[in-house]
Amino acid sequence: MKQLIYIAVVLIFFQCNPEKNFVEKPDSLMTQKEFEDLVYDMNILEGGIANFNLDRNLMRDTSLSLYQGVFDKHHIDYDTYKANQEYYILSNTMKEVSANVLRRVAKEAEKYKDIEPVKTLSFVQITQLLEYDNLIDFVNKDTSTNFVERMDSLLRFYRVHQSSLQEFAIDSLSFETNLIKLKKGTDIFRKKPMFFNNKPNE
Repeated sequence: MKQLIYIAVVLIFFQCNPEKNFVEKPDSLMTQKEFEDLVYDMNILEGGIANFNLDRNLMRDTSLSLYQGVFDKHHIDYDTYKANQEYYILSNTMKEVSANVLRRVAKEAEKYKDIEPVKTLSFVQITQLLEYDNLIDFVNKDTSTNFVERMDSLLRFYRVHQSSLQEFAIDSLSFETNLIKLKKGTDIFRKKPMFFNNKPNE
């Protein structure tokens, strides 16, 4: 519901004049369906960012690459997006685009209504998991890699060995979210001296 409200607020800015005027088409005009698919993907991205309440400084550093991923998917660049956005706004078609996108988002959200939210993992859960997979020494004592490299290794390991997560009733999204927070220094474990004895930016 939070994501739907956010997307509705974002899309309201796309509303335009009720009078339909002639607008020159951009050289790389996207069909309305193509543009709706693009707007849909962009708003799913923006809704996800708002829903996870990600750190603003982190998002400043990564937003360009996130949006670039959407542009790459649709085989366009930023200038093409802006030209098409302006065309659909000025041609008074954006209201229809917005309505169609909102219907798609609502339909998609219905599929995930019963999904559990991301959980904050406890110190005990994380340490028990690492002990179970014999990774405590690697995480706490390894000197051949730095802190960030070890976190990335753990992310890769548990993407492959999700059965270990299931053994401790940990869903993969919650694990990755918690580990990324730990990697960025915004976790609940930072003051645990026996856990990751190196600084996060070593």
